[in-house]
Amino acid sequence: MKNKSIILTVILLIIASGNYFRSNSLSNIRNVDFLSIFAIGVLFGVLLVQIFQLIKKN
Repeated sequence: MKNKSIILTVILLIIASGNYFRSNSLSNIRNVDFLSIFAIGVLFGVLLVQIFQLIKKN
């Protein structure tokens, strides 16, 4: 069950990263870009916690 949550988090992280890099803002960061960067950071943090818990469990 834990591996499924890690896979789901990785998929969401890939989607969020792709959505951020698809936008083409050149000079300034809009609110949507800020939220995308924030979502990527949160998902990466969740992924790290899940991986550390999996390593600690084994």
